[in-house]
Amino acid sequence: MKSDVFWSLFAMPIGLVICFGPALVAWALCNNKEEPAKPVKTSPKH
Repeated sequence: MKSDVFWSLFAMPIGLVICFGPALVAWALCNNKEEPAKPVKTSPKH
C-alpha cells in the first residue's frame, strides 16, 4: 500500500523530469553563449 502512495504522488514529477529535463539542460547550456556580432550588410539599392 505504501508504494501506491509513492507512485500516486511522484509519478507526474518523475515523468516531467524525464521528459523535459534534457531539454532544460540543453537550453541552459546554449542560452549562456552570446552570439557573435554580425556586421550589417547594406544594399547598394538603398
